[in-house]
Amino acid sequence: MSLGLADIWLESGGRSTTQTHKDGMRLDYALTDSGSIQTMLRKYKMYIDNTVPMLSDHCPIILSEKALDGLIMAGKD
Repeated sequence: MSLGLADIWLESGGRSTTQTHKDGMRLDYALTDSGSIQTMLRKYKMYIDNTVPMLSDHCPIILSEKALDGLIMAGKD
C-alpha cells in the first residue's frame, strides 16, 4: 500500500477478515492504483464466490461490471 495501491475489497466495504482460503485466512487480493479506486467502485462490484465446491483451496474473487449485471438481470425476467 505504501506504493500507492488500494485494496478494492476493503474500499468497497468488505471486511479484512473475509476468508478466501480454506484455512480461514484472507490470502487473495485485488489491488488497483489509489488514483483509480473511485472509478473502479462506480463501475464494478466485487464479491468472493464461496458457493462452488472447493475446486481449489482458494475462493474466486469476482469483479463484475455493474452495467452488465443490470442487463443480465433484466434479461432473466
